Amino acid sequence: MNPIAAAAEHVLRAHPHPALRISELVELLAGPLDRALDEAKLRTVLERYPDHFRLLDPWRGPWRALAREGDGPARHRDVWVVAVEDPERPSADGGATAALERSVEGAVDYLLFVDEAKLGRIKGTSGFAERFSALGPSDGRGRSLRQLQLDGRLMRYPLSYLIYSPAFDGLPQGARDAIYRRLWDVLSGNVDDARYAHLLPPDREAIVEILVATKPGLPEYFGAAVPSR
Repeated sequence: MNPIAAAAEHVLRAHPHPALRISELVELLAGPLDRALDEAKLRTVLERYPDHFRLLDPWRGPWRALAREGDGPARHRDVWVVAVEDPERPSADGGATAALERSVEGAVDYLLFVDEAKLGRIKGTSGFAERFSALGPSDGRGRSLRQLQLDGRLMRYPLSYLIYSPAFDGLPQGARDAIYRRLWDVLSGNVDDARYAHLLPPDREAIVEILVATKPGLPEYFGAAVPSR
């Protein structure tokens, strides 16, 4: 599941009210997860998961024709979002089930920059890259998931620093366990899939070492050596 959708589901299930306006949901998610998030973008994400969310839209159907052309953004604010209760879907609190593990593949791919567009060389003079990279956290060798490469790809170490975000840490334990397990399986080479070919052995090893040094609560199995292959 997309990380934004996963975080939205967690917020909705933890909230005392059964439904939230999409604008309220954006406010809860935008800061820790994606500052560019708005109602339209969140709606697009949530509509990909009809088994997890219901969007209650007063402008859907024949009423849409009555809306003025300039009312587009306002229409999104009238939408309410409900997390769907599915008795056949295991609770996240019950552990990392096979169904949950399958659902987090997309989240792990997102974190690992799968299908990232190849970049040409980008060079600036503002000093932003240096300041951003220095935000850390860094390991004992000064390496950080915030280090920019800007030549061929965006990041020097292709694992998103969003793994440090409150939204990630706020996921249900079962969801985090499944994400960590999938992440380890990919980085350790247990998953042999062409879509991870961009993760060269030195990258995999460095990512694991950075996580071990900087990510509290990381499962102990990340301390195992990453095969050099």
